Amino acid sequence: MAQPTTPANPTAPAPTAAPAPAANVTKEVIGVPSGEARPLVPAGTTVAPGSPAPAPSTPPPGGSATSQMFFPLILMGGLVLLIAMQWFGGRKEKQKRVDMLGQLARNDRIVTTGGIVGQIAEIHEGELVIKTDDASNTRVRIVKSAVANVLKKADTAKA
Repeated sequence: MAQPTTPANPTAPAPTAAPAPAANVTKEVIGVPSGEARPLVPAGTTVAPGSPAPAPSTPPPGGSATSQMFFPLILMGGLVLLIAMQWFGGRKEKQKRVDMLGQLARNDRIVTTGGIVGQIAEIHEGELVIKTDDASNTRVRIVKSAVANVLKKADTAKA
């Protein structure tokens, strides 16, 4: 029987031999067909025959093929939803503005888009004449669409 040899350098670790694989353990090589339908495992992983392969630690890059196929459809559906919300929301605001301009009456106090505050003196088909100063009787002719807001209705101004 041979005597174990001691290393020449006592501080260096002793060389170790790689453990021999067990007789019933096989290694699978990725990309090489093994002849049976088993999931591929990372290189260097040992799998006993008949036992399930270990689950991979990270998902495959790029996601599943199904999610990649439906992603453009999901984006287009979201875009259609946003456009529809903008369109219907704009119609509601536009209707409020049309109602406000249709209910203008004499002596209503208004403010224009330019910031002029005045009281309606006359109403014509598409125009208004507003009185901006009572002392000098200053009047300004504006188009109806320039009215930004009604500050006081004529009924509340009298009370």
